[in-house]
Amino acid sequence: MILMKKILGAAALSLCVAQPVAAQTLTVDDSFATHVINWQGSNGIVVRTRPVVQDGVVYICGIYTYSGGPKYAKLAKAVLKESKIKIAGNIVFRNLNFFSSDSPRHYASRLDGRAANCRNPTTPINVDDIDTFEFEIRSGSYRVRG
Repeated sequence: MILMKKILGAAALSLCVAQPVAAQTLTVDDSFATHVINWQGSNGIVVRTRPVVQDGVVYICGIYTYSGGPKYAKLAKAVLKESKIKIAGNIVFRNLNFFSSDSPRHYASRLDGRAANCRNPTTPINVDDIDTFEFEIRSGSYRVRG
């Protein structure tokens, strides 16, 4: 079965407060932006994102979960694969599959208290620009086999 879903592009800003990034993970709290994409009824994906500065180095942290069956897990992964992180209008990450994936049982809680993966982009980032942080989802259809 092939599932196609039309998703409109979305971007959001996140609050940026210095907090230690231990072991390349960070616990999700209110400082993370919440991005919710709904498809077919109550099924969807929740993505939490946040830039963090530690010792003058910028890290991008993220985690996601989905609701629905296995085909929606594939759809969520496809969405992240084609998503981007921009800072100061420059793409610093393409393919966000490094974000933590969490169990669908955490969908309702919007992943609060869960561990998000953090990664330092290879593109140099001016610390003063992190307030321009954007999470961008590709517009259009996604096709996955279920």
